[in-house]
Order: sequence, then structure tokens, then C-alpha cells
Amino acid sequence: HFVTAYFVDREFDELAETLWLYAVAATFAWAGLVLAAWLLARRILQPIEELRSTAATITETDVSKRITVTGADEVADLGRTVNGMLDRLEEALDSQRRMLDDAGHELRTPITVIRGHLELMDEDDVHDVRTTRDLSIDELDRMARLVEDLLVLAKARRPDFLRRRDVDVAAVVRSTYDKA
Repeated sequence: HFVTAYFVDREFDELAETLWLYAVAATFAWAGLVLAAWLLARRILQPIEELRSTAATITETDVSKRITVTGADEVADLGRTVNGMLDRLEEALDSQRRMLDDAGHELRTPITVIRGHLELMDEDDVHDVRTTRDLSIDELDRMARLVEDLLVLAKARRPDFLRRRDVDVAAVVRSTYDKA
């Protein structure tokens, strides 16, 4: 009989070494792919992060910050759209501030006129009392109209809500002169 013995340990050692090298190489390749994917995702999401951080810095008192837009993809379109929205919002807030300033001024004027006439009124002179009373009622009516107009404006949602009409300028000037 002829017996042949063959030890496979050396073959298995080479196979194990090859598998270990493949495992190490696969681990480095996987780590490299994960790193590349992470960097690519960061680069892709950077405009969205900038959009988020810009939106976070906008306050009710300062809407002047804008998003830097580069490229021609959907994210750039979103940035341009948000910038346009911020432009419209800033314009609306400026308009609201101007309106509030004007309204405050317009409401202070009748109060000043009434106070001045009441302080200077001669209580013993019946004609002066009647004139001051009539003037005060006229100014209070003017203030009531202003407040009513402000309420109407606050309820108005459309820019074409106000309608122009002719005004008798001479009557307005006479009324202003009489009050002055």
C-alpha cells in the first residue's frame, strides 16, 4: 500500500493571510468611501445649511441678511426664492414702520391742537368756550376718522384696497388755517 500524506496547513495559512489582507483593504476602502460620501453630502447640503443659518439670524427688526446664491441647481433656485421673499418682507416691514410713524404723527397733531386751545381758553368768555369746544369736537372727529382709517387699513389685505377720490383742497386749507 502506498500512503500519501499532505499537510494543508500551509495552504490554509496562505488563504488566511490573503483573506486578512482583503479584510484590511476592504476596511480602508469602506472608510475611504464613507469619508468621501460624508464630504460629498456636506458639500451638497452646505447651501441648505447656509439657508438655515441665515433664516435663524433674521429677526423681526432686521431682515436685511441675504443668502449667497451660487450655481443653477434646485438649491440655488430655493436660495433666490428665499431672497425674493426676504426682499418683499423687508419692504412690507419698512412700509409698516412708515405707516406707524405717520399715524403717530397724525394722531399727535389733533391732541396738541386740543390741548393748546384748552390751556389758552378763557373760561369766563362764553364765545371762547364755544369756539374751543367746537374746535375740540372737530379735532376729536378727525382723530376718530384717523383711528377708523387705521382699523380699515389693518383689515385690508390687498394693495388696491384704497380708492382715490377728489378732494376740495381749498376747504382743507381753510379748515387747517382756521384750526391754526
